[in-house]
Amino acid sequence: MKTAALVNHTNAVKLELESLFSEIKEAESSLRAYRLSGDTIFMGQFDTALVKVAQGLQRLKKRTTDNYSQRENTIQLAQMIDKRVAFMKMMTHYPTGKKASPELHNQAMSLINALRLQKSKMMDEEDFLLRLRTKSLTKESALTPLFTIFLMVCSILVLFISYYGINFELKISNALKRDLENNKHDLQQANESLQKSNQEIALSRYNKLFLTEFSEKFSNYKVQNEFFNSLVQYISDITHMDYVLVGKIDRSGEIPKIHTMAMTQFGKLAENFSYELVNGPGKQVASGKEYACPEDCQGIFPEDIKFKRFNVSGYVGFPLFDSDATTIGIIAAMHQSRIENTETLSIVLRVVAKRAEMEMLRVKNEELLAAKNSSLEETNLMLGKMNKELESFTYISSHDLQEPLRKIQTFITRIMETEEDCLSENGKNYLKRTQDAANRMQNLIRDLLAYSRLNAEVFPAEDTNLYDIVAEVKADLEESIEEKNARVIVKGSPEIKIIGSQFRQLLTNLLSNSLKFSRPDSLPEIIIENERINADAVPFENKPALQYNKISIQDNGIGFDGQYGDRIFEVFQRLHTVKDYPGTGIGLAIVKKIVDNHQGFISAQGESGRGATFTLYLPA
Repeated sequence: MKTAALVNHTNAVKLELESLFSEIKEAESSLRAYRLSGDTIFMGQFDTALVKVAQGLQRLKKRTTDNYSQRENTIQLAQMIDKRVAFMKMMTHYPTGKKASPELHNQAMSLINALRLQKSKMMDEEDFLLRLRTKSLTKESALTPLFTIFLMVCSILVLFISYYGINFELKISNALKRDLENNKHDLQQANESLQKSNQEIALSRYNKLFLTEFSEKFSNYKVQNEFFNSLVQYISDITHMDYVLVGKIDRSGEIPKIHTMAMTQFGKLAENFSYELVNGPGKQVASGKEYACPEDCQGIFPEDIKFKRFNVSGYVGFPLFDSDATTIGIIAAMHQSRIENTETLSIVLRVVAKRAEMEMLRVKNEELLAAKNSSLEETNLMLGKMNKELESFTYISSHDLQEPLRKIQTFITRIMETEEDCLSENGKNYLKRTQDAANRMQNLIRDLLAYSRLNAEVFPAEDTNLYDIVAEVKADLEESIEEKNARVIVKGSPEIKIIGSQFRQLLTNLLSNSLKFSRPDSLPEIIIENERINADAVPFENKPALQYNKISIQDNGIGFDGQYGDRIFEVFQRLHTVKDYPGTGIGLAIVKKIVDNHQGFISAQGESGRGATFTLYLPA
């Protein structure tokens, strides 16, 4: 029997916990309803719920006095409830109808989550005790036949005792019945005094049921026409108004207009229409004020043609606001006869207005996005046209511009070969300088073409052996390497992921630079090293990959001033004159573009007279 009592006690604690949290949720719901509608009836419900929470907490404390762990848990739970109640009381002073700030929302969620965790903790402990006690109860239930007989005898005795107890209770009950009959008159008077209170409670329950039903009906997301049609249909169904409409305000003309987005007429969806905001309730609602006119709208507002058009007598309207508190629309209900309860209708419109505002903002943002997309499409068309012009220029550069240069070079070569004896030294010098200029021009056009093609050509990156690529580049530069008696050393991992043709051009440009800018007093030495690193070790931002190949190309040439580490990658940027070191000033710009095509990064470090190091970071 003791074990069964313990099991019952555990279940009672769990039920008390559930009841306590139910009252907390009731307080939260009442507060939320008050915040949405501003109706003070909900504050009464809120205060009642807080009283029930306090009573439930006291009952829980009494039931956990025999369990040290649960007693401590109850103390912690009481502290959390005090914090949550204090926060909810604070929110009652927050302006109604105004959305809480993200900080307050996060604070509320933190308190709620803490309460839920504490409840789960206490429920888990009671569940554990319940399993233990149920197990013990099961063992005790496996009684021996003798003990069963003993229980039967005891049961018979209990029945006899209960019989005499029931008889005794019946006597007491009869006495109480006589007392109740004597007090019947007093109870009738009390019932009459409660009827008025019951009417107020009924109205409160109606508001609560409306909030619950509205939340459930519009929990599934609907957009634009579907949403607004459903909204006005729902309001029409529950209020039985002859006309319900939602409209947006158009201030583009001299006189503002309302363009309805959805409308019902006698309970059915009707065609949308537009009307000007003249002197009438619609103009006051559009200015941001709630307005109600129970009857005789046609007589009070003769200039408002929609009242005459629809034979309207009663009107209730509520404004819809933008995020910057500017009115963007209205929601209104109209009736051909007197509207008896404008207060209840205003509450309904006030509640649904928040959801309508959200949808109107979304529609507005979609319209802005469509306009931006249209502008972007126009920009893309312009870019396409420019790309075609660039392709035309590239064709001209690769054919029409190079053809005259080839002829100039050919004729100069012929003159120098056949008319050399007839030319003066100055003439030979001028022809030689002209030929050198034509060669530079041809190299410049070729490099510009290579640079422009890197913008258009897209190839997939492939796993490649670095040592093989370096060997191919060394073969291409064999004459220059032998002329300079240079050494090219490759170290580290051979595995890289690259666009083969472009990376070969990159290495060719960098090795050519190292050979070109070598010191005359020492043999050139170029060290190429590759290692795999994590993205955290890459000294750049916006890294698209998790791992990178760090490839460094280091030489012992003349180097450069470190302050020009970024400038040298720009087109036509040179640190030396053409006379000292020939070139077009595009080679390193091509290198930078190839690295960008790999979605990688490049940096350059140098010191005058001590060489330069170019470091590539390419996605692995």
